[in-house]
Amino acid sequence: MNLRSPFWLLPLAVVLAALLLVPQAQAEPAGSAVLANDSGAPGAQSVTLTNKSSDKLTVAVRLAFNPADTPLRIDSIELYLGPQEGSSQSWPVLVRIERPAGTAPSGDVQASTRQRLQVDHEGWYNIPVGGIYAGGGSSFVVAVKSEDFPWNTAPRLFLDNSTGIPAGYNYYGQYFTNWQEHYAYWPDPAHIGNLMIRAHVTTGQDALKTPSPTPTITPTATGTPTPTRTATPTWTVTPTRTATPTRTATPTRTNTPTRTATPTQTPTWTPSPTTTPTPTTTPTPTSTPRPQGVFLEMGPTRDAYVVELYPAENFGLEDHLLLGSAPAGGMHRVLLGGFPLAGVPASSDVLEATLGLRVEQAQLSADMRVALHRLLGPWEEAEVTAAS
Repeated sequence: MNLRSPFWLLPLAVVLAALLLVPQAQAEPAGSAVLANDSGAPGAQSVTLTNKSSDKLTVAVRLAFNPADTPLRIDSIELYLGPQEGSSQSWPVLVRIERPAGTAPSGDVQASTRQRLQVDHEGWYNIPVGGIYAGGGSSFVVAVKSEDFPWNTAPRLFLDNSTGIPAGYNYYGQYFTNWQEHYAYWPDPAHIGNLMIRAHVTTGQDALKTPSPTPTITPTATGTPTPTRTATPTWTVTPTRTATPTRTATPTRTNTPTRTATPTQTPTWTPSPTTTPTPTTTPTPTSTPRPQGVFLEMGPTRDAYVVELYPAENFGLEDHLLLGSAPAGGMHRVLLGGFPLAGVPASSDVLEATLGLRVEQAQLSADMRVALHRLLGPWEEAEVTAAS
C-alpha cells in the first residue's frame, strides 16, 4: 500500500398563523383533531431541506391545542411535499416533537421518528408517530430535517397561500439549532405563508386507547404540480464556526474544510441468498413466508483519527478526519464507532453493513488503497491515541 499524503473525509452514516383545530363534532371522528396553521392550499413558495454544508436547512412549526383536550396522543405528522428536478423519490426524513421554549423550538425532544418517504407526486405525506405528549402547556413544536446524502436534492416542502401570518409559529434553522422566526428569516415575510406541516392527534380519554395500526407511509395525492412556483430563497443564516486552536504537533493542513455535522450513514440490510432446495424438498403452501429484511440508517456517535508519529496525541475533537500518510506525521488512521443499535431486535441476523465515506480534499502523489477493519476494543473519542 503506497500512501503518500493524507486526505480529508467526512463520515456519512449511511435524515404560523391561525390554528385550525377540527372540533369533534365535525368531519374527524370523536376524540380526533387536526392541528394546523396552514390554509390547506399551497402558495408560490417552497423550501428544500438539505444537509449540504452551505445550506443545512431544518424547519419547525408550533402547533397549538386546547389544554382541556389533554391527554393528547400525536398519531402522525403530515408534510405537503412535491418532487423537483433531480430530487430523490426515496427520501429519508427525521421528525422531532419538542416542547417549546416560549414559542420557539427548545431542543427538549418528547418523541422522534425516522421515515423514508416515496415522494413521487405533490401532496400530503403521512409520517406515523404515536405516543402521549407529556410536555404540558398548550402547544408543541414539530421540527423536520432531511436525512439524505448531502449531494442529493431533497423534495420541496411547500408553504401555503396565506399572507400577513401571525409571528411565533414558523421557524427556520440548521440541524435543529440557530432558529430564526418567520419574520426574521424571509426578506419579504408579510407576503409569504405558513409551512405546510400538520399533526393528527387523538384527544381526551380516547388518547389512552390503543390506536388502530397505521401504514408506515401513506402518501395522499391531493393537488397538482404548479410549474410557476418560485425558486427557494437562498439560506442566509450561516453562523461562523469558532476556530479550533491549532495543534503544533499535527501535520500541516491547508484549506481545511469545516465539518459542521455528521450526516447519516446508510448501511443496507438485504436478505441473504437462500440455498437451493434438494429435489425432495417441497414447499408447503400454508407455511409462513420469510419476513422481509429491515433497512436501517445510522450514524457514528464518535469519530477520531490517530497519527503514527504522535502516539500520545488525541485528535478526536478536530473538525475533520485525516486518512493516509504524510512525512510530518506518518500513518493517519480514522476510527468510527458508537453506532446505535437500539432499533435492531436482539434476535436479528445482520446480513450486510455498508459504510459510506466522502472525500472532502485529497493530496495524492500515487494511488491509495483504503482498507476497512473491525475495531476489537472500546475507545473514547477525546482520549484515543495511536499508542492506545
